[in-house]
Amino acid sequence: TVGDDGNCGCFGEYLEMTPSESIIKNVMMAGIAVWLLVTKSQFTFRRLPRFLLERYVAPALAVVALAMPFVLNPVETTLPPHAHTGDSVGYRLPLEKLYADDNTERPKVDVRNGKHILAFFSLKCEHCKTMALKMNVMHKRHPELPFYYVLRGKTDTRLEPFLQATQHGSVPYTIYNSDDFFMLTGGAVPAVYWLQNDTVIRSESVYTINEDSLLAWIRK
Repeated sequence: TVGDDGNCGCFGEYLEMTPSESIIKNVMMAGIAVWLLVTKSQFTFRRLPRFLLERYVAPALAVVALAMPFVLNPVETTLPPHAHTGDSVGYRLPLEKLYADDNTERPKVDVRNGKHILAFFSLKCEHCKTMALKMNVMHKRHPELPFYYVLRGKTDTRLEPFLQATQHGSVPYTIYNSDDFFMLTGGAVPAVYWLQNDTVIRSESVYTINEDSLLAWIRK
C-alpha cells in the first residue's frame, strides 16, 4: 500500500526493514531451514550432558528470550486507578491538563469548547499511524472536520517519519509527553474521542471510524 518505503514490522520499531529487505530475510531463513533439514546438522555442546541442556539450559534460554523485550522496552506507565477505560462514554475528560501552566506546548485550539474529534497518538505506534492516515485522508476531503491530535514520543527522531507515513496535512497537533497522557487515553492508543465541550460522546477505533458518521455529527 505504501510501496517499498514502509516498515514491514517484523521487529517492531527496534529494527526497521522495508518489504523487499524483509522478503530477502525470509528467503535466507527459509534457505537455512532447508539446509538443516537436508544435512540434518545439529549443534552440540560436547562438555554439557544432554539432560542439563534439556532440563535447565533450554528452559532458561526460553525464559530469557520471552522476558528480554519487556526488559529492554518496559511499559512506560501503569494505568492510574481513577482513569477511565478507553471504550467508556458520557464522562468528562480532564482536558485542563493540556492547558496547565507547566505544559510548554498547549493546544492551538480550545478543544474544551464546542465539537471536536480529539485523537491521542504515540509516535511509535503502528496502529496510531494507521488511524492517523485514515483521519488525514478524511480531513483532506472535508477540511471542516475539527480534528486535533495530541502526540507523544521523541520528536527529534519519530515526529517527521510519523507525519510522512500518515500523509499529514493541515490537522493541528500538540506534543504532550506528560504521564497524564495515559490517564487521558485510558491506558491505550490510539484513542479517538468525539468531544462535546469536554464530554466524551463516543470513542473510535481503527475499524469503526467512519467519515459519514463524523460529518453527520458535526453538521447536526
